[in-house]
Amino acid sequence: MTSHKVMDYTYACDLDKEKIVDFLRSARRNRLLSWKDEYFPEQYIHDGYIWEIIIYFTDSTFKEIYGDNCYPETWNEMSDAFEALTGSIITNRWGK
Repeated sequence: MTSHKVMDYTYACDLDKEKIVDFLRSARRNRLLSWKDEYFPEQYIHDGYIWEIIIYFTDSTFKEIYGDNCYPETWNEMSDAFEALTGSIITNRWGK
């Protein structure tokens, strides 16, 4: 069992090597690390979804990506990849 504590959150799941490799391929194909840091609609929306992804690297650096009712072009593909990796739905689907 893999368990990580980040701030006040602990997330634990079993990850097998094949799932990790598939996720990394999907992240590369969908340009996850090239996503902009922030996504906002042109006009302010008073309700909806605010989201954030923080990726921690082994060299102690991180990439933080944030959005408010606006998503990267490949959001749904990466949502599917996160679900395949963890076995859980951890992101909402934009437009689904």
